[in-house]
Amino acid sequence: EEMCLRYDVPYHLVGSIKFYQRQEIKDLVSYLRLIANHNDDVSFRRIVNVPTRGIGQRTMSELDRLAWEHGTSLYAAIDETAEMLKRPGNYVAPLPARSINALQEFKAMIDDLTEKSAEYEPAALIDAVLKRTGYGDYIENDAERGEERQENINELKTVAKDLLDYGEEDALTAFLERVSLVSDADNVGESPDAVTLITLHQAKGLEFPAVFIVGMEEGVMPHMRSIDSGDPAEIEEERRLCYVGVTRAKEKLHLVRAFRRGFRGRSGSVPAMPSRFLADIPQELLAKPDFGPGRRRMSGQEIRPTSLSSTTRSDQPTERVVRQPDTPVIRRRRRAADAAPQSVRLALNTGDRVRHKTFGEGIVTEAKAARGDTEVTVAFKDGHGVKRLILSFAPLEKVE
Repeated sequence: EEMCLRYDVPYHLVGSIKFYQRQEIKDLVSYLRLIANHNDDVSFRRIVNVPTRGIGQRTMSELDRLAWEHGTSLYAAIDETAEMLKRPGNYVAPLPARSINALQEFKAMIDDLTEKSAEYEPAALIDAVLKRTGYGDYIENDAERGEERQENINELKTVAKDLLDYGEEDALTAFLERVSLVSDADNVGESPDAVTLITLHQAKGLEFPAVFIVGMEEGVMPHMRSIDSGDPAEIEEERRLCYVGVTRAKEKLHLVRAFRRGFRGRSGSVPAMPSRFLADIPQELLAKPDFGPGRRRMSGQEIRPTSLSSTTRSDQPTERVVRQPDTPVIRRRRRAADAAPQSVRLALNTGDRVRHKTFGEGIVTEAKAARGDTEVTVAFKDGHGVKRLILSFAPLEKVE
């Protein structure tokens, strides 16, 4: 969604709420708007009692009256409630002391976050909001949708961080301006000539002339939850979902992965490993991008995605009849593979020492055949951890 918005590509989202319309995103954006502008009564109303702070409708009605009476914003009217506690003992305040104290604590919290906004980058400010307001715990305690909502918040932090990468000096203001533009765009009628964004679950039974499956990386497809669970059934379920996506394409299929990816709103990025599901596709059916001498390998605008053509589609795996691509790249690689003597093809066994250009040296803890290729598990040094690698995608050098 973010890239479609950034490059003015019309799109429509199937079966989902648009990103900036999701509850947790609107709540956090409202916090940021109020921090940036204390006179924003709309944002104030949305989040003054989220999470619950004991500021109910009666309190808000009295605050409305005070704001109207003094010609101020709701935020500024909180100062007037403090005066109620200073009046003589026979004075009956229109609000109980606990409601007044709740308003005072809310204002002190926003004042504190406003001070932090002068020195914090937007992503760090979002973290501060989550912690200071209790919204992070509020999301974590949502047993039904907490994990999904946390992932949305992580993506919001990634978007906020990207503004710095694009050279925005006042990143918070730029971020809020972008959100406003997005909200305006959501109110415009959808164009029939638009990109369809759809999940693999929702794509069952549908077909499209061209399909792009993005995020073909370990940790995305399959998801890190499935990998961490250690349950083979979860991996197989994601493999079936991947197959559903592959077979939605009538004419063209593009399998796209990142070389590096940022996760959970963190600064920077880490090398992304190709999805193990790519190894299920016979190599001769893949037309991989050919990066010439002057091409920038990491440029999202210049990379051409992997493609695969197939003439059979169904929701369940069946025997596939495929049209083998015949491009200069494929022909050149096929000739090189045929000409390579068997003696130079790497054979790895458990216990072998290897070197990877990104992760450095490590020890092979497992090596096994994987559909005509070799999958190895390597324990790398220097904090890089254990990685599962397909040799054809991540070649290793054996260290004697």
